[in-house]
Amino acid sequence: MIKRITALGIVALASTASAWAAPTAQPPPLSLFTSDMSGSDLEFLNTAAEEGLRQAALGDLASKRADAGPIKTFGEALSKDHAAEGADLKRLAAEKQVSLPATVSPRQKQIDRKLAMLTGEKFNKACMDQVIEVQQRQIDAYEEGARSEDADIRTFAEKSLPPLKEHLLLAKKIAGIASAGKLFKTAVPVPGAQPTQPLAAVAEGDSASSPAAALPPEGSLEMADANLIAGWAYDPNHPNEPLSVEIYDGTTVLATVVAKEFRGDLKSGGKGDGKHFFMLPTPASFKDGKAHWIRAAVVTTHFELPGSPRSVVFPGATP
Repeated sequence: MIKRITALGIVALASTASAWAAPTAQPPPLSLFTSDMSGSDLEFLNTAAEEGLRQAALGDLASKRADAGPIKTFGEALSKDHAAEGADLKRLAAEKQVSLPATVSPRQKQIDRKLAMLTGEKFNKACMDQVIEVQQRQIDAYEEGARSEDADIRTFAEKSLPPLKEHLLLAKKIAGIASAGKLFKTAVPVPGAQPTQPLAAVAEGDSASSPAAALPPEGSLEMADANLIAGWAYDPNHPNEPLSVEIYDGTTVLATVVAKEFRGDLKSGGKGDGKHFFMLPTPASFKDGKAHWIRAAVVTTHFELPGSPRSVVFPGATP
């Protein structure tokens, strides 16, 4: 019996010793962070990815289910914008050896299911409420990223913030909840050489021969990016009649749109019946990596809207 106990003791000791022995080399486990990445940078990358996926999904849902033209067009632009932003974010994350989430959270999927059960005005409002909520969270995350000590992350966040803020402001206007003070915000053109020829000189007809108006038109070119050109135009002499607006690339007419979509902030700001908003998907031909001067002018008077022209460089089309 004594010999048997002794033998068991020797086996136990050997087992204990092996537990403390140096482990054999194993490949490092997959990790969401690298040893030299701060927690705040990791949080920014993951939040940016999650909210970007959410925004793209909302944009896709709005483009398919909204029954209001501006929300459908805005949804299409959101989906495209955040798909492009997501590709840039993935490249940055790969450089930093960070694995990003590939799908939205279960909670967001539940919200999508609830949205899918709504129709008409109820869907429009609930969807835009979600868009605005997610955009605000994105901006908060990107503002934190813009304070990063990592130059790559800081540059990416700083570059992404202006279009995010423009989209949020436009979303609030479409949803009819923008304050009156923000209604008349004039977009500031990107500094650079102005087009050599004034717009009125090449517009069809002579502005001097246009019907005299007691008051000049009003409006603004509020957005011009890779996916969306948007703004408003209003004739105070005929407050409930829509104006036609010509969109130019430099001095070349690209399209004529009617500023006839409703926006609650325009109505509450005293702009007739509020149906003076326009949106136009940016032509695919713009995506050539070159600078374009986007301009907008009222057809009848050649009045160029404040915020016009805008110098924009559109990324080249993805192969």
